Amino acid sequence: MFALLGRAIVAHPWKFMLAAALVATLAFAGISRTRFVSDYDATLPNRSPLTTQIHSIQDRFGSRSTLALLVAGGSDQARMQAACRMGAALEQIPGVAPGRVYGVGSNTLKYAINRDGELQVVGLGELCATGQGLTREVLDGLGPQAPLVRAPNGDLTLYADLEAPSGEYGDILAQIDSQIGKIAGAGVSIAYSGQPAFLAQNDMFSKRIALFFPGIMLLILLLHWEALRSVQAVVIPIFTGLTATMIAIGVYGWVGYPLDTYAVLAPILVLAVGAGHSVQLLKRYMEEVAQRVPEGERATKAVNDEALVTTITAIGPVLTLAVSGAAACLFALLLLDVAALARFGVLAGVGIIAALFLELTFVPAIRAVLPPPRVRRGFGELSGMWSRGLAAVGKFALRGPKGVIFAGLALLVVALVFGVATVKPSHSISVYTDADLPVQKTVTRLRDAGVGPYVLDVVIDTGSAGKAFEPQSLEMASELQGYLAKDPAVRSTLSASSVIGFLKCRFADLRDCASPDARISSADEANQIWTILFGGGREAGLIDETGRYLRVRAFVSVDETNVAARLIKEADEFSVARGVRVEVGGSALAAKALADGIVQVSLEKALLLIVIVTLIGALAFRSLKMAAMFALPSMLTVLTNFAYLGWSGTSLNVATAAVATIAVGVGLDYLIYIAFRIREALQRGDDYETAVLYGHRSAGGAALCVASAVAVGYLVLMLSPGYLLHHWIAALVPMTMISSLFGALFVFPFLVRLWRPTFGLKLSKAES
Repeated sequence: MFALLGRAIVAHPWKFMLAAALVATLAFAGISRTRFVSDYDATLPNRSPLTTQIHSIQDRFGSRSTLALLVAGGSDQARMQAACRMGAALEQIPGVAPGRVYGVGSNTLKYAINRDGELQVVGLGELCATGQGLTREVLDGLGPQAPLVRAPNGDLTLYADLEAPSGEYGDILAQIDSQIGKIAGAGVSIAYSGQPAFLAQNDMFSKRIALFFPGIMLLILLLHWEALRSVQAVVIPIFTGLTATMIAIGVYGWVGYPLDTYAVLAPILVLAVGAGHSVQLLKRYMEEVAQRVPEGERATKAVNDEALVTTITAIGPVLTLAVSGAAACLFALLLLDVAALARFGVLAGVGIIAALFLELTFVPAIRAVLPPPRVRRGFGELSGMWSRGLAAVGKFALRGPKGVIFAGLALLVVALVFGVATVKPSHSISVYTDADLPVQKTVTRLRDAGVGPYVLDVVIDTGSAGKAFEPQSLEMASELQGYLAKDPAVRSTLSASSVIGFLKCRFADLRDCASPDARISSADEANQIWTILFGGGREAGLIDETGRYLRVRAFVSVDETNVAARLIKEADEFSVARGVRVEVGGSALAAKALADGIVQVSLEKALLLIVIVTLIGALAFRSLKMAAMFALPSMLTVLTNFAYLGWSGTSLNVATAAVATIAVGVGLDYLIYIAFRIREALQRGDDYETAVLYGHRSAGGAALCVASAVAVGYLVLMLSPGYLLHHWIAALVPMTMISSLFGALFVFPFLVRLWRPTFGLKLSKAES
């Protein structure tokens, strides 16, 4: 079949080029349909109970996350005026949940004040209209709401619940920035932080990867030239990788999948695999030409066509198998529990399939219409330094002392296992960015001011509609609120029960609001007070529309996983003690939900990919021995990458887990090419050592060229200021390439030396 394809291409190259160009053009048209979304929820494990609870609370109360603002500096009056204007402005910004601005300038929070012998309930927005400041009388009238308005150090605070679809906070924050620019001044500064700010910043930085691609491409081009000293080796692999990536993004757009922070990492894999296939194809073509043409002479058109047909015939099946295996590894991510990994897998899988399409149609067609090459010295071979190093590795694997190699590999495995044991999942949304960035400095200022920038929501299910206003339900909420307030990470709390109870105390003119007389006597009384507070539906996000669910909000200093685990435990203990069902959610727990899921998903992903690699080895060569020989190097490369995460202190998250397991797909390509080259040499009668060195020199040389170029190219991301995720990728991609090469160029040949597999051939003489 591939021989027929090769002959068709050399006979009708322009038709193949036109057909490939038309397909690519149709795919490119989908690029305009792609959209970028900031979907942090897509990184959470879908079937995790904690993720389910987070989403349930978001849907029930109509907001996704909370932004914390700090108004500091200037005089008390200037600070108050700025906070009033900011609070009023927030209520008018699309994407800010109606009635969910807590602070001055908004009427969501109310204070009780005695005027002319009559108790009145006044919104803080109305206070701003009077020009009055936060007097002691006003603060006393706010009662349990006061910590949400004024920090212990005197700075003013505002909280805003955001309801952006898919967590796309960038546009909302841009409008907030515009208002801050108009309002801040006279020594007053306004800054914000919290989960929405970190997510928006991460999204902005993740898009920056496109700016670094030219530098990445340049380094890859230079290293390809250094290794193969051929213009073809410089241009064709990069062309293939970039075009395949654009086709994949276009297809992605046609099917309606969104790009996100993690899907934009897929071009790393498409480039590595696509360029690798192109170099393998190109190197084989150059070898075929060199066998037919004396050094210093130019190939004829007939010889060039013959070399192309032979190359496609020999490499086509291997290339198809390699791509099928890598694509299976990537599409298998759809079976896992994290939507972001599934998107990554689809984009990368489509990309490498697109690369296969180009490599078997457009690329050889171009080669057919270009002038035949002149064969120079070393045509199709690696330059001196590369070939000498490659030969040394191969010879040591085949001739080195077995005991030394066994001992070295055993020590390596022990070290890797210890490294893997120290891997820690991402513990905070803030870990992706540098501490010197404004959003990081603001979150520190908020904590130092005694303000909690993250929110823990605990929702009590009272059992039926309207039951939230019953006295026993409100008492449970008050008890839970007091329980959470004792935690050292909780800076302030808010619930309907505390507000209703405080207002009842003020109406009754009681000195001791903890006395029995201050308790709510009936659901009707609670309903009446709530109507006075939030008539017209402004329910402050504390009771749902059905009156069944009570939300207790705790404003927490950090979103670290250990703190989240402690708070969840406290909520669970309350649930058990009171015999009531509760749900937990909020930005303070998002990192915990990710950490809980990413470890399991990473293990599932690594196991799934290794199983696929093992099956490919077994089926391609009809041998259980070859299955093990494919599996062992793959396991070693995965261990190496995850051990690096542990050794370097890099957190395990969706991005690092995706890049770390890229090694399986990349290593599979290298293993398939080398194995088939060895098989080819054995088939023509070479002994094992000669065959392995041939596979090393040919397919291994191409793998070394591409891996080195991609590894060095991605070091450019170290120049991405402030975004630690790019720095992690800049280190992880080279580690991925090194571990893949080590498995394919050293471990696999050593296993061939030990087990002497037949590679699916009848080699009784060689086996003996």
